[in-house]
Amino acid sequence: MRASFYALVTIALLSACSSGDAPASGDPATSGASASAAVSGQIRARAVSSSDASSSTPGEVSAYSREQTNDIYAFTYQFPAVAPQLAAILKREAKSAEARLKADAEEARQQSRDNNFPYFPYEVQHVWQQVAAIPRFQSLSAEIYSFSGGAHGNTGYDALVWDRQTKMDLKPIDLFTSRAALDAVIQQAFCKKLDLERAEKRGHPAENSDDMFNGCIDPLGQTLILGSSNGKTFNRLGIIVSPYAAGPYVEGTYDITLPVTQPVLEQVKPAYKNYFSVMR
Repeated sequence: MRASFYALVTIALLSACSSGDAPASGDPATSGASASAAVSGQIRARAVSSSDASSSTPGEVSAYSREQTNDIYAFTYQFPAVAPQLAAILKREAKSAEARLKADAEEARQQSRDNNFPYFPYEVQHVWQQVAAIPRFQSLSAEIYSFSGGAHGNTGYDALVWDRQTKMDLKPIDLFTSRAALDAVIQQAFCKKLDLERAEKRGHPAENSDDMFNGCIDPLGQTLILGSSNGKTFNRLGIIVSPYAAGPYVEGTYDITLPVTQPVLEQVKPAYKNYFSVMR
């Protein structure tokens, strides 16, 4: 059973990880209720434009969308066509997330009345999209946006790999021998790409220092996603870096794409090795 992620922040789309995927996420809006509305529009637009959200293949159920808006909260939970077993898991997660959001929003509204200050409706959006589909596995990523009355909402990410053979949902790291082993072979390439993206966003190279906004960070402390450019094997890794993790909030999310190399392939568990290939 997957844990509820409602209190995290908005979707991990890995456009660089798989041809034809949805575009990379933008920076969340800047403040209060307006932030909620702006990000809401962005997510819904991406979900509508995704072909994965409107079709299914044999053995899969159709895409799912739950949207609820009232005086105290707004809730969205979406996922594309997936296996019936995974659909059941995600629907349970959606139900749990909405119940928790409702309870928190009701408590916050009552506090606002008791203390005579404005109440801004809470919001959660949890949107899954397909990153890649290969014969045995379906790779999904989620962007999770939450607003609970602060200066701005928060954005976070999640990922899973559905194993059609065993009918189990896995975390991407579960396909590798260990987190430490994979980290050791991707750290250098990740740090180099992260600094290139920082320079592009900032208009100048990142400063040579160890502080959190300039030094390198642990790639596997972020969200790992598996991608494919050929529809047959996983040959790309995506690292989705949440706001604040590698730069100030205004810089938004960093999307780092790395190829599967021979050293990476050597860290794949033997049972899954045939489903990976070196990126050519």
